[in-house]
Amino acid sequence: MQYDLEKSDPDILTSEKEDELLRGADWGRVVVVGDSLAEATLVDPVQGYERLSWPDRVVRALRRQRTDVELLNLGKRDLTSAQVADEQVAPAVDFGPDLSFVLCGGNDVLGSGFDPKRTKETVGGILSALAGAGSDVVLITTFDTGPLPVPEPFRSRLIERMPALHGVLKELAAEHERVTLVDLSSHPRGRDQGIFGADGIHTNDIGQAVIASAVVSVLPEAGRSAHTRS
Repeated sequence: MQYDLEKSDPDILTSEKEDELLRGADWGRVVVVGDSLAEATLVDPVQGYERLSWPDRVVRALRRQRTDVELLNLGKRDLTSAQVADEQVAPAVDFGPDLSFVLCGGNDVLGSGFDPKRTKETVGGILSALAGAGSDVVLITTFDTGPLPVPEPFRSRLIERMPALHGVLKELAAEHERVTLVDLSSHPRGRDQGIFGADGIHTNDIGQAVIASAVVSVLPEAGRSAHTRS
C-alpha cells in the first residue's frame, strides 16, 4: 500500500480528518516566511511516507476547500529572524496574504550572541507587519531538538537557549490578537530521532508530515478568530 506507514501514523492526519477540520476554510493567498524550517527543503526520504513538504501538504488540504489557493514560500536556509524581517516581510506583504506562516528564530539560538529580548522584538515586528496587512498569522515554534545528537557547539546552544526562544514565541502569540500558535516545542515527536534527517535539526518526510498535521489542527482556531473579527 502506498504510504502505508504514514496512513497508520497516529500523529499524521488523514485527508478525511483534514477536510473535517478545514471545512469552509476560505483562505486564498498563503505566504510562508522564515528560515530553513519554513523553506522545508526535503531531506532523507523515508519509505512509507509521502515526499512532500509541510507547506505543500497544508496548501493541498486547503485546496480541497478552495481550489484557487496560491502559495508563496519565502523561507530561506540559515537566516536569522532579523534577516527574515529585512528580506522577506516586504515581499510577503506585497503578495497580499490572508494567511501567513512564520517559523524563525532557530538560527538566532545557534549564533554566538543570542538575545531573547531582541529576537522577541524582531519576530514581533514580523507578526505585526503581516497582521497589519490583513492576514491571519500562524506562528510556529521549533521542535525541542536539545536531546537529539546535534553536533557541538550547536547541541549545547540548543539545550541552553531553546527554552528561552520557545518562551518568547509563546508570549508573542498571546500578545497578538491575530496570531495563532503551533507549539511544536511540546509535541511528543520532537524527541523522536526518527523524524529528523542526519543533521538532527531538519525534518525528514515523517517530520514534514507531523508538522503539517500540527498546523492543520490549529487552523480552525485561526479561522474562528478571523470570523470573530469580521
